[in-house]
Amino acid sequence: MKSLVNWMLSTGGPASAEAGRKRPTIRYEADLRRLPQSLVDTYVLMQQDAETKSWLETAKNPSTWRGIFADCLRPYMSRTTANGIAGRGGMFIFSRAQIEELLFGSTTGSTTSSGDDSLASSSPLLCPRKKLDSIIDIGAGDGGITKLIAFYFNSVHVTEDSTAMRWRLSRMGYKVLPVNDPIRVNSYNVVSCLNVLDRADRPLSLLKSLRDAAVRPDGVVLLAVVLPWCPFVEDGNKQKVPAELLPMAGGECCKGASFETSLEKLVTNVIEPA
Repeated sequence: MKSLVNWMLSTGGPASAEAGRKRPTIRYEADLRRLPQSLVDTYVLMQQDAETKSWLETAKNPSTWRGIFADCLRPYMSRTTANGIAGRGGMFIFSRAQIEELLFGSTTGSTTSSGDDSLASSSPLLCPRKKLDSIIDIGAGDGGITKLIAFYFNSVHVTEDSTAMRWRLSRMGYKVLPVNDPIRVNSYNVVSCLNVLDRADRPLSLLKSLRDAAVRPDGVVLLAVVLPWCPFVEDGNKQKVPAELLPMAGGECCKGASFETSLEKLVTNVIEPA
């Protein structure tokens, strides 16, 4: 498995006020002065390209009726399941051009650091490479991000705890693995785990299983983490503390940690040792 190579700061919408989290300032550029040089050297600057702006505009006008429906379901189930039944719960992490640059090192179609989005495009023709064999998307949610990256792979597997979301993923044509099914050893070119770590009951065990079992020796783990760090696990209509706590002291959102501090803690205390 390749080691951590690149990282980026991405903002897809306002932060939740749940679980004691504070609402941070929405921004795209990290304060590199507050980071060690080893992280600065791997920073890939992204901007709001055309695809990102389109998603943000759409997100400004959510369906009122779907929101009411989901709220009515909340006393009986988790927010994720309620959103799945109501047809809500989509998220945005990166555009097609941005994921292409991160995965393949391509600058074709990506947004420049000057903010010029004239080259941005969601066209899959921007990636003329031969498709890779396989990817597994851990905690795929409603499949929106899976759909974006599935273009680059011949085989797409997904996992998801929420029954409603599993149903939606199955309808999209993806192979939904059983929740308790062990991931096959060295099976995937890419393992994606996007905005899952802070909602996992055993996040460190999950990371180690992705490294040791799922990804091929020459493969890549694609990891997106919500920072500053604020973990909790959905347990029906309640939230609980994860059974396994990551060593993120000093990087917690509830204690006012900055993105930069939380990122350094994550890389130094969690990713590199794992």
